[in-house]
Amino acid sequence: MKYDVLCISHVKDADGICSATIVRMAKGGKTLLADYSDIIKTLASVKEVNNLYICDLGLNAKNANDFIKHTSRLAKKGKVEYIDHHPINEDIKNKLEKEGILVTNSIEESCAMLVYERFKEEIPKRASMIAAFGAIGDFMDSKYLASKIIENSDRVFLLYEASMLSHSIAIKQSNEKFLLKLIKEMANGKMPHTIEGVVESSIEQAAKINEIINQVESEGKVMKNLAWVMNDKGSSGSVASILLGVFNVPVGIALKNEEKGKIEMSIRASSKCKSHLGELIGQITTEIGGFGGGHPRASGAQIPSNKIKYFLETLDQKLEISNE
Repeated sequence: MKYDVLCISHVKDADGICSATIVRMAKGGKTLLADYSDIIKTLASVKEVNNLYICDLGLNAKNANDFIKHTSRLAKKGKVEYIDHHPINEDIKNKLEKEGILVTNSIEESCAMLVYERFKEEIPKRASMIAAFGAIGDFMDSKYLASKIIENSDRVFLLYEASMLSHSIAIKQSNEKFLLKLIKEMANGKMPHTIEGVVESSIEQAAKINEIINQVESEGKVMKNLAWVMNDKGSSGSVASILLGVFNVPVGIALKNEEKGKIEMSIRASSKCKSHLGELIGQITTEIGGFGGGHPRASGAQIPSNKIKYFLETLDQKLEISNE
């Protein structure tokens, strides 16, 4: 199938969903949702496209060469833009730009905020709220551009809508039809609370979180600098954040058996963690045949199940923690 305009964006959080929404507001077209583990498969499925936008899908040593191969292939017949806020190796960035791919990258803002800045002359002013939802969902609402939008808006309203959106996405992660509906309807001007199914699913997720707090208290394991728990009930990001508060540790890790022989995880850090979490996770996972990365205080990874003990012990040792 040949696409005129296509956006491929991160499936699992508000930042990716909001990035895709803003691209749709600016350019129209279709959306494909992908995770870090299947971005290469998704790119390989695209045979030809006139205008491709890839958002909120960070690269690592394991997938970078294939990413370059497929984007270069597609750039020969169309325009390809890569917009992301995960750290990117300068050599990889140079290779992409050499192949004619436009790269917008900064770790200083959420991806949705970068997408908004890229297209703000082409979209309604209300799109700034969509960008704010992405920033809030990715714990990047204190960054410069995001904070300016939030301070000039009704902060409580933005937090309300962003929370409802994030909760809905968390519980509907495997329902692609629902997620694509969110993108379409927000691009058409609807706020999350007015979209069918959002209120109900966000309440369901809030109830799950309440259950998870009890699970974390009884099943969580504590190490020197981190706490972890096996999670099969809710959003791993929420579980990781709950671990921080329940055990008063700098880093929380929610683990999930995703597929045979592999464990997927979400990692969150408090301000006491002085390590760049995403970079450190990327280094350790690459060493053990997995992949991962992310932001200074929020990261994700997938590793072989038989490496989990080594991963936890190595991360615990390498974390730099403030004593203040």
